[in-house]
Amino acid sequence: MREEGEERLETGGAAEPEPTAGLRSEAEALARARTEARDNADRLRVALEATGLGTWDVDPQTREIVWDARCREILGVGPTERIDPKLFLSRVHEEDREKVVQATRDALAPDGDNIYAVEYRVALADGGERWVSARGRAFVENGIATRYIGTVLDITERKQAERRQRLLTAEVDHRAKNMLAVVQAILRLTRADTVPEFVTIAQGRIGALTRAHTILARGRWEGASLTELAEEELRELGGGRAAVRGPAVTLAPAGVQPLAMVLHELATNALRHGALRAQGGRVELDWTLDAAGDLTLTWRESGGPPVAPPAAEGLGLTLAGHTVRHQLNGTFELDWRLEGLKVLLRLPVDMLVRASD
Repeated sequence: MREEGEERLETGGAAEPEPTAGLRSEAEALARARTEARDNADRLRVALEATGLGTWDVDPQTREIVWDARCREILGVGPTERIDPKLFLSRVHEEDREKVVQATRDALAPDGDNIYAVEYRVALADGGERWVSARGRAFVENGIATRYIGTVLDITERKQAERRQRLLTAEVDHRAKNMLAVVQAILRLTRADTVPEFVTIAQGRIGALTRAHTILARGRWEGASLTELAEEELRELGGGRAAVRGPAVTLAPAGVQPLAMVLHELATNALRHGALRAQGGRVELDWTLDAAGDLTLTWRESGGPPVAPPAAEGLGLTLAGHTVRHQLNGTFELDWRLEGLKVLLRLPVDMLVRASD
């Protein structure tokens, strides 16, 4: 007679599972869970580093606050400083504290959407400020906030760009209105014996303004290169017989169009009455900076007909002198030399943005 166990083996009956099989399965599942958690943590860390986000975690009941290193850096808090609500608010710019407090109240309200979203300034220890965008969420159970977590992001560059854009828009608006006023003045002051002559003179002056306007626009209304401005104007009227040289100088926006008008009037005068009237005539424009940063421009004509002081100064040179003295706050001197007109223009340093040799 066979034993019962032997009969099961002969007939293919399944053996009892080993006691360790279930333990191995649980260990493998735990290992997989740990690997997945580690991978998720790595992905989160990389994402935070790539975006520059800092994180914060608040227990609304104990008021315990945890900030990561990036959050501390953005908010200007040292790595060992103990964090509490009072310290946090001391870092927020005083003009923005109320909206930050109100945003927190709204997020923790039991009947709200529990979303925290606010942009505010951080007052830095060196007297500067930093713009921050904060986003977060409160978790509420049975009307009680149990956890409050979120992120902070440094948005200073974006805010500065927005400010520059606002200033640029205002500057463009101002310049457009100013240019219209100048055009009206040009038309009012232009004198000519015939209509075609009037049109030619007016178009020339408006063209000088337009070229200056274009150069200013290329420089985002922050200034213009004196070299570029002079070359543009003298190329238009000098026909290759004008030389420009001097150190790199950036004119302030307020000085660009007035100086363009002055150079236009000098070039027009040279073309109609001075050196550029003769085939071999030339014009040289150079400039220097003194120790105080003031700018001296020297206009020299040569190779033209002999020069003598006129009985009466023409309207163009009168307009140029008036522009230098009253719009550029400078000086304007005419030297009627026999070999050619020489003009000295001196402009104060506040008509410049930047200068370098």
